[in-house]
Amino acid sequence: MLKIKRVSAAFLVLMLLLSAAPTLVSAAEGGENEESRVDEASKTLQRRVQVMLRIAERTADRIGGFIEKIRRNDVLLKSLEKADLLDDFNGNASAFEEAKDLLDKAKALIEKGNYTLAMVKVKEALTAFRGAYGTMHRIIGELTAVENQRKVEGLIVAVNRTLERLEEVERLAGEADGETSDIIQQARELLNLTEIRALIKAGNVSEAAHRLAEAGRLTAKAFKALKAKAEERLAQRTERFLEMIKYIQRKVAEKIRNAGFNASEILEGAGLGNFSGTRQRILEKIRSLNCTAIRKIIRRDLKAICIRLHRMRKTLPLFRVVEKPKIKDILSNPKIWINKTVFISGVYYGWKSPKGISGPNYTGPPETRSDWIISDGTGWIYVTGGRIPIGWMHRAEKHRRFESSRGAMRVAVIGTVKVKIIKGSTVPYIHAKLALILPGTAKVLEENLGNETAVSKHRHMLMVSVHVKIENETVLVTVKVTNKANGTVVFPNEAYGVVIERKIGDEWKIYKKPLSIRKSAELKPGESANVTVKMHRPPAGAYRVVSAGWLKKTHQPVTGFAEFSLP
Repeated sequence: MLKIKRVSAAFLVLMLLLSAAPTLVSAAEGGENEESRVDEASKTLQRRVQVMLRIAERTADRIGGFIEKIRRNDVLLKSLEKADLLDDFNGNASAFEEAKDLLDKAKALIEKGNYTLAMVKVKEALTAFRGAYGTMHRIIGELTAVENQRKVEGLIVAVNRTLERLEEVERLAGEADGETSDIIQQARELLNLTEIRALIKAGNVSEAAHRLAEAGRLTAKAFKALKAKAEERLAQRTERFLEMIKYIQRKVAEKIRNAGFNASEILEGAGLGNFSGTRQRILEKIRSLNCTAIRKIIRRDLKAICIRLHRMRKTLPLFRVVEKPKIKDILSNPKIWINKTVFISGVYYGWKSPKGISGPNYTGPPETRSDWIISDGTGWIYVTGGRIPIGWMHRAEKHRRFESSRGAMRVAVIGTVKVKIIKGSTVPYIHAKLALILPGTAKVLEENLGNETAVSKHRHMLMVSVHVKIENETVLVTVKVTNKANGTVVFPNEAYGVVIERKIGDEWKIYKKPLSIRKSAELKPGESANVTVKMHRPPAGAYRVVSAGWLKKTHQPVTGFAEFSLP
């Protein structure tokens, strides 16, 4: 019986366990589902936070780029400052930087797994970005309004300036022709300030600007027409002025000629010789109606001619009382020439007396260290003072030092004979009132004086030979210079005075000068020297090489040349 009771109890316990089993299984399954739902929600939140973070970062990049562009634009920053908007811009930029810090905090929270708080930070950053964008939009809108107002004000100022210019053109026009008057009237109608203000008020700024541009074009057209007429009148007046100068020059030349002088030579020495060529050149420029060229001619060429002509007219009385002795006459009896006005033409010798020609007993300058020497072949004498043109002495001295191979410079002096006792010697000299550089070289003077040592006698004392070598586009000309004279020949440079000339028409013109140091060179009798000259793509034609120097003892020029041709 007891055994049966135990079995029954065990059976009841087993049944209870079996009946509770489904409940336990169901409870276990419910716990697992809850954990799964929590994990899924967390992952969804993580994805949402990351998506929102990327959106916020792209927004930050765009707004940051926009702010950076403004900061790099100096013109825009100045405009913001003028409009009192720069502080607003800087404050908004600072707020934007603070919003970017929220994104950094959100990233840190995401790494820690705190997605909820990270989402809060991202949303706060996006809200701040939205505010920054709105503020930027407002600032730019206000700036645009300010700039538009300035444009309107600038347009009104431009209209007023164009009106002022139009009034000036109208004043210059006076009683202009019908066409010019119509143009001025059309421009004035376009510049009606009342109508332009009405257009601007209605927002039609482009039409107002178009009217201003058209009025400006018409004003320029009217001014151009007036300028053409003014240039035409200026050209006519300049031509009449040239005719008057020509008449005065002709009268001056006539008076010089009547006094027994070579008028052409004197006028050329005074810078008035080639007036016909100068006049023709001026007329060509005038007839081109180039106002700038005409003004330049008046200020430079005509002014210089008038100054020279005025000086020459003031000197004319001297030609009526002047005498023309030889220098030897003054040296032989200086007392009878004291205070007499004389005309001396000869060769400029600077501050070095010529050898072999007689002069005063005292060889030093009588007045100043700037006194210079003139020689007519019969003797030499010092010249001091006088109205020497600006740059005259420099030109003469430069020629004497560096260009004497072309022949000594011819000069002429009108002045008063003075006498001074120096160291017991009676020293005559000339106090110049007019000094001129005459055309030509000493060769002409010496031949006219009948000097036995004329240049023509010393020609071809240099033997010149030429060897030409053509290499592609380069021509090498090797020149050999040989001294055939009985004395040493001095050359102005280390190129032995060599110059290559080209024949153009009937004239020989300098084509090439070899580069050389301005240091004299010498060749003794029988000696030779070589000089090589390089020419790049010279034109075909006839050429010649000229070598020029002077005899060391007598200072007389010597020359030699050789001709050649290029295909």
